[in-house]
Amino acid sequence: MQNKEKISELKKLAKYIKKSLGATIVGKAKINRCGELFICVQRDKIFDVLSFLKDDKDCAFKQLIDICGVD
Repeated sequence: MQNKEKISELKKLAKYIKKSLGATIVGKAKINRCGELFICVQRDKIFDVLSFLKDDKDCAFKQLIDICGVD
């Protein structure tokens, strides 16, 4: 997949996640220079978000790579 296609797909995914989870998503999703999607979520809803990403038929994530936090 070419970079522009990948970014387009990530933008679609971010929009779908925001539409599905609403206020659980904080702020706007970002795609970094490496083509990674970043989404900020309410900390007390992290389990709900992870469950959605795993169980939703359109997401079906299989592996958690990283969780970052700010104190």
